[in-house]
Amino acid sequence: MPTYVFKLKNYRSRPAFEMQEHRKIIMTMRKRIRETTNPAWKYAREMLLKQPYMS
Repeated sequence: MPTYVFKLKNYRSRPAFEMQEHRKIIMTMRKRIRETTNPAWKYAREMLLKQPYMS
C-alpha cells in the first residue's frame, strides 16, 4: 500500500459569471450567429446557444 497521498495545496476556481457578463456573452453569441456566412459554423453556434445550462 502506498504511504503517500497527494494533497492539493492551491485550489484555483474560476469565478461565476455575473448576470451582466452572462447577458453580454449571450448577446454576442446571437450576433455572431446572425452575422456568419458559413452554414456549418452557424449550426455549431446555434447548438452551443441551445445548451440547457445556457437557457
